[in-house]
Amino acid sequence: MARQVAAHFIKQAAAPQNASQDAMQLIREDSMFQLVNFVKTFARNEEGQDLLEYALLVALIALIAIGAVGMAGTSVSTIFTSIANALNGTAT
Repeated sequence: MARQVAAHFIKQAAAPQNASQDAMQLIREDSMFQLVNFVKTFARNEEGQDLLEYALLVALIALIAIGAVGMAGTSVSTIFTSIANALNGTAT
């Protein structure tokens, strides 16, 4: 990076008409360098992987629970309906 800055100032002194173009090129190269470093750091970071695994496990358990309640819900509804009918029959 220091070499690029030094080269930039040398070019700027030699050819002032190209100074703004050289500065923009330097900014683009620096931004690309920062992006590449961010991606490398993100790829090496393994803390989020554990959290993601737990989140997937919780989501799977929730789907199974919702399915079980949905399947058992009709039979539970039938049981409560028969109990309600029996209680209404004895109350009259």
